[in-house]
Formats: sequence, structure tokens, C-alpha cells
Amino acid sequence: MIQQEFLCSPVENISFFLERRKRKTISLCVLPDGKILVRAPFAAPINTIYAFIDSKAHWISRQQKKQSDRILLPQVEESEKEYIRALVRKKAEEMLLLVGGEKPERVFVRFTKSRWGSCSSLKNISLNGYMFYLPDELFFYVLCHELTHLEHMNHSFFFWQALEKRLPNAKALEKRLQMYRLPL
Repeated sequence: MIQQEFLCSPVENISFFLERRKRKTISLCVLPDGKILVRAPFAAPINTIYAFIDSKAHWISRQQKKQSDRILLPQVEESEKEYIRALVRKKAEEMLLLVGGEKPERVFVRFTKSRWGSCSSLKNISLNGYMFYLPDELFFYVLCHELTHLEHMNHSFFFWQALEKRLPNAKALEKRLQMYRLPL
């Protein structure tokens, strides 16, 4: 069971959503829209939670600034999704011809809220339909990232080494990709 409430810290005046759940530690994250989510154990005293939030005020401020600097991609209406899926799939297929190495069994295009792509153990890759709005080099980066997962199903040193071999500027592209925000 999860208990949720909206609170504000008394010292730094930081508004946040509190989720009490079965856990041992207090954690916080700044959501893509800049709101703050705190997860805490059921037994954590509220003053301990407030002190935790207030102690993280500078970090929270920096994270919110980062979020506000990001480019928010437009929301895709349901009526547009099939058209955009087809365009993303076509572009991915064209780019797959340029890339060496193992190819996926199937390519799916989905509209997800939290990730640009994924790779299954069945050698299928899923790409986010919102990639339609990315510059070509970032689209290509996401595709190469997922293709590398066909060889390494994790983000180990060997994964990054293989990705850098395929795409020498992968780290810089990863950083640029973080400037784009998926719609909620």
C-alpha cells in the first residue's frame, strides 16, 4: 500500500509529493515537469523528511533548472500516431542499411513516456515514436544504442566500448539527447 500527500518544507518552502511506502530509506527525484517526488518509509518522522528535503535545496534547484532548459517535444494526438509510426519505422529501416553488425528480428514503434528505445532478449527493438522530432544524428544514436544491446544486454563497459566503436561520438550524442524531454 502507498500513501500519498502534497506537502511543503517549512524552512526552504519546497513543495513536494510524499509517497510513504514499505522501504528503508528516503529518496527524492525531480520529475520531468520539475515537480518533486519524495519516497519515504511509513515510519519516517515528518521532521526527518522535511530536514532531508531542505538539505537538498540546492541540488533540487539545479535539477529543476536542468529540466526547464530541456526541449519539450510536442504531444502526439492519437490520430497522428499511425502516420508517425510509419515514418519512424521507414527512417529506422533506411538507417539500418548504414549500420554494420547484427540486425534486429523486428522493429516496433511505440509512444512511451520514459525511454527512447529498448531491446528484448528476442532480438526485437522498440523505438519511441517521439524520435520523429529528434535531429537525424540523435535518431541514429538511439538506433545504434539499441542495436548494440543485441550484443550486450546491459550498460556494461563492454556495451559502451562496442557502441563507441560503432559510433565514436556516442557519449556526446547521449548528452545531447538528454536535452530533449518526452511529453508526459
